[in-house]
Amino acid sequence: MLKNIEELFSVRETVSFIDVRSPSEFNKGHIPGAYNIPLFSDQLRALVGTIYVQEGKEKAIHVAMKHVAPHFTGLVDQAKEIYQKNNKTSVVYCARGGMRSGSVSWLFNLFQLPVIQLARGYKGYRNWVLAQFLQKRALNLLCGKTGSGKTAFLHQLAREHQQIIDLEALAKHKGSVFGGYKDQQATQQQFENDLAWQWAQLDSVKLTWIEDESRKIGSVIIPEAVWAQMKEASTYLLSTSLENRVKHILREYGNLDKSFLLNALEKIESHLGSERYQKIKKLGVNEMKEAIKILLSYYDKKYEHGLKNKQAILLVNFKYF
Repeated sequence: MLKNIEELFSVRETVSFIDVRSPSEFNKGHIPGAYNIPLFSDQLRALVGTIYVQEGKEKAIHVAMKHVAPHFTGLVDQAKEIYQKNNKTSVVYCARGGMRSGSVSWLFNLFQLPVIQLARGYKGYRNWVLAQFLQKRALNLLCGKTGSGKTAFLHQLAREHQQIIDLEALAKHKGSVFGGYKDQQATQQQFENDLAWQWAQLDSVKLTWIEDESRKIGSVIIPEAVWAQMKEASTYLLSTSLENRVKHILREYGNLDKSFLLNALEKIESHLGSERYQKIKKLGVNEMKEAIKILLSYYDKKYEHGLKNKQAILLVNFKYF
């Protein structure tokens, strides 16, 4: 049975997505929450692709079947385990909804596992992703200087049942040069996939809070259509004291590896200027409070310049602190 992503998104809680592409394809980007049960390894995919180009489709299929057939039982066992865990119909997809997903769907049917094949595969899903960003949302843009607790404020709003989008969580990066330590940065495709999945679930009538960010968060870029809506959003400025901001930054970054902090500092040496850079380096991680204050003087100047053309509503007395 073939179904498109539009149909399946509406029943997403009742299905398990199974990506049968190779591990490297999956790691580059996949449907949120999907399981990877690769039909081909990365090496076999490369081999079959080469044979397809050099010797034709029939020979490529013959080589693929020779390598894959002994592993059919293992593929079915993995699918059964997922089904027993979730009790949900499997939605199988490959790159374009072709031979790989078709073969695995046939195999699962043979073993009486409930299965749907995703029409147009991952390529169809990616087209759907990019289309979601054209959907208008009523955004409130949350601004605030570094350390003002914008992300914590967002999640307080979520606990109060307001709609939010946490771009930094989706990017797996906190935005600054110091922000990529804890998690591996999301790929561009995965960032877009996860963002679209959340964007599509938003009630377009209700307000959605989103944090003010640079267009680039670490190595990922906010999609142009979303960025355009952020620039048009109502702006709210979260304000707190310098001391509170320093405390917040210490909680967030105070336990990070010393060599990581120093390496990150080197990356912005030219922006800080020699005098400020040397002062921070001399203080080192043993006098973090003073070092943070000097850093904030740099980030504040940069942020105030960006905020200059925005008319923001002031938010104060945030209870997080």
